[in-house]
Amino acid sequence: MRQPSLTTSLMRQLAKARSGRFGCAPCSASASSRQSTGPIRLMEITMRRLFTGILAAAALSVAAQAKDITLLNVSYDPTRELWRDINNNFSRQYEKEKGDKVSIRQSHGGSSTQARAVIDGLEADVVTLASFLDTDAISKRGLIKAGWVDRLPNRSLPYISTVVFVVRKGNPKGIKDWSDLEPV
Repeated sequence: MRQPSLTTSLMRQLAKARSGRFGCAPCSASASSRQSTGPIRLMEITMRRLFTGILAAAALSVAAQAKDITLLNVSYDPTRELWRDINNNFSRQYEKEKGDKVSIRQSHGGSSTQARAVIDGLEADVVTLASFLDTDAISKRGLIKAGWVDRLPNRSLPYISTVVFVVRKGNPKGIKDWSDLEPV
């Protein structure tokens, strides 16, 4: 696990040592004694090298622990641009907070087609489909943990769709709801 506080602490110590505020005899020494090659100057050089070495080791350790993560978001077609923007913002924020680089690939198509692809083996890390039935079909195959609906707020719906009926001027047939579309 990355420990930024360790690196930050070491960088602060190095800065104090360089500025003479470290509180040790070599750093508190006068400018003239720093110019000498005596034991105080040797101690100061040794301290700086020690802190530089520790800092370099910590930086290498952090770099070695940082990960490149690739995820696949399988979604339905009309959300392509929405998820592109959300994924980009998430990736930047995650890297800033955790230090790991996240790349999110996208797969878009019809909701049921995408659900079928996941059921048939498409290795999705995230599914954001249009229909509860499509997501539930994936869950019933054991590919999403049971109870997924109640795991997140709003019954795990990241967004909802609004249905708009476009009618003729003046709405001559009085269409206001689905039941108004049933044949008479």
